[in-house]
Amino acid sequence: MRKKLKETRIKKNIEVKEIARKLKISESYYYKIEQGKRNPTITLAKDIADLLGSTVDEIFFDDNLDETSKETA
Repeated sequence: MRKKLKETRIKKNIEVKEIARKLKISESYYYKIEQGKRNPTITLAKDIADLLGSTVDEIFFDDNLDETSKETA
């Protein structure tokens, strides 16, 4: 799930320091979200997706949907 978040951030060439500053959260908190150790609020997830030019579903849920569909196939 978080793999997509990190990949998107890297593709957009945005450093953790910059994204954390724009979101008004600590860098360590953002890292924990990327590592799957913390779950963002819905509002924060939307803000992250907006900042990365994506959607909440694409960043936080698409990988899980792919995994689920593989398991049932």
